Amino acid sequence: MTPARASAISRSRGEKSARAACERLGLPAEEVDLVGWLVRHHLEMSDTAQKRDIGDPRTVAQFAELVGNVERLRLLLVLTVADIRAVGPSVWNDWKGQLLRDLYRLTEAALHGGRSDEQSVREHLSDLAAAAKGDLLKRVKVDDNLALWLDALEDGYWLNHDEEALEWHAGEVMAARDSRAIPHVAARIRPVQAVTEILVYAGDRLGLFASFAAAISSCGADILNARVHTTKDGAAFDVFSVQTTDRKPFGEEDPEALEALITRLHRAAIEDFTPPPAKPLTPRRRLRHRTLGARR
Repeated sequence: MTPARASAISRSRGEKSARAACERLGLPAEEVDLVGWLVRHHLEMSDTAQKRDIGDPRTVAQFAELVGNVERLRLLLVLTVADIRAVGPSVWNDWKGQLLRDLYRLTEAALHGGRSDEQSVREHLSDLAAAAKGDLLKRVKVDDNLALWLDALEDGYWLNHDEEALEWHAGEVMAARDSRAIPHVAARIRPVQAVTEILVYAGDRLGLFASFAAAISSCGADILNARVHTTKDGAAFDVFSVQTTDRKPFGEEDPEALEALITRLHRAAIEDFTPPPAKPLTPRRRLRHRTLGARR
């Protein structure tokens, strides 16, 4: 049985149990249906926020169609947060919270608009993107170099990042363009979100993202999220959220590791990154692996 099939069966059983409990409590039929729907779909919001591009109108349109109304959306958000927090104290962080807030904000806007078809959602998200760009222009002094970059960005960029991130990006890109230092790599540690954010601004090319992923992996960092943007003038602007294997911001306790990662990403932006050869096993480790293989 596939994991997806097993999960579907589990949700179905959970829904039946929840409905039965609500009926024993004497709840009205509409509330029984609501609780059953919430239990069946209690993983949808988390999966959509963490595994899909919520700046894509199709993603928002499909999620809005599933939810159907704002009441379900609000209750699903509460259930999702409670479910994640119940797993353990180290599982929840503000990065996940921000993803859920972003998905909620965009979906609520689509539902309030009265239409959840993709074209209507696309038009509404375009208006939100224009508003986010306008707000940034009010807060940040923009020169001609930065104005050209801002105009080259598509709507998905403005929908995928909060105000603080937009200002950070603008400052880094302005410095890079003014000094003609492209490719440009920058990082910032966000302890509340438990991640390190790394932005890479470079000329786009075939295999670029794979090169970045290989460079990050070679440093021992885990990628929680990657927001990939290609500007209309052919540049790549990618933002990675990375952690250590024990779910801490990468480089927070080891600045040299973060500097090494920045160096490798800079090289990966220019040419395909080839991971360094793995260290050979010690004789004892080689013997242990041989013995285990012989027992099969």
